Amino acid sequence: MAAPIRFQITLLLLLGQILLGTVGWFLADRFPWAGLLATLFLFWFVWRLGIVYREEAERTARGRRTAIAGVRAWTAILAQIPGLLLLPFWAPEWIHSVWQGAFLPAVATLNLFLPSVRAAASPWLWLSAIPVVALFTWASRPTAERRSPQEEASRAAAAGDWVPARRLADVQKHGKKVR
Repeated sequence: MAAPIRFQITLLLLLGQILLGTVGWFLADRFPWAGLLATLFLFWFVWRLGIVYREEAERTARGRRTAIAGVRAWTAILAQIPGLLLLPFWAPEWIHSVWQGAFLPAVATLNLFLPSVRAAASPWLWLSAIPVVALFTWASRPTAERRSPQEEASRAAAAGDWVPARRLADVQKHGKKVR
């Protein structure tokens, strides 16, 4: 697959996480229930980008087998690198909170029921990269090749299996005589 589409998908993942993180960060302390929509929308967004990535990979392959399994995981990991490696070292805390902000409403909602959950869970928000990468990788997995029933029948017949003719016309169409 061409590198530009990989770069575009990585950039979209990065921007989507920042925008939805900003919404989640803003709503986490004010309306944590409404902020959960940002979390759900982030999951939907990552899933949809995975599907777009898969379709682009299949379109670019055009019948060739390509090994995109590792490439699709690296695409999602590249979008998470700023939050995992760079932000804690140079960015203020609020920027780091915006990066993982889509998951802050979930922690704030849990904090309503179990006080002190937020203080215990905040240092572990970097683990939110795992479901994002896993969801993108799973959504972008290649689909099984779709074959027509005739291709399946001819493939099974070529392997020595007996395949009954479904209609007399199907058999006669291929020039075979039927008794």
